[in-house]
Amino acid sequence: MMASFISCDVSHGPYLKYKIEMPPVEGTCSDASQEFKMNSNILGERYVFLECMDAGADKSKVIIERKGDTVLINFIKTNSANQLYELTVDINTQPRYNWLTIGNNTIPIVPTGH
Repeated sequence: MMASFISCDVSHGPYLKYKIEMPPVEGTCSDASQEFKMNSNILGERYVFLECMDAGADKSKVIIERKGDTVLINFIKTNSANQLYELTVDINTQPRYNWLTIGNNTIPIVPTGH
């Protein structure tokens, strides 16, 4: 008789996964504000906000990292940043985070459990 064992280890270590979309939009940099939209579900959170960046900026100019219980979204831009972008950032991270910092603005977050 042959016995077989199948192990399904579903535990995961800490991780941070994200996706960025950033089309340029009509408007001026003065239209950018600290407001953002958030949609949370079991797969993570989606944030949508306006940011003024350099013309021709791409995803490599958006830095997303985790420090403790904070997810940080920072931008690489010059003093001549003059193009408005609508950023859509999807974040999936484990363990749960409690704070989101976009640029210099830190906001308490209560995401759904995942």
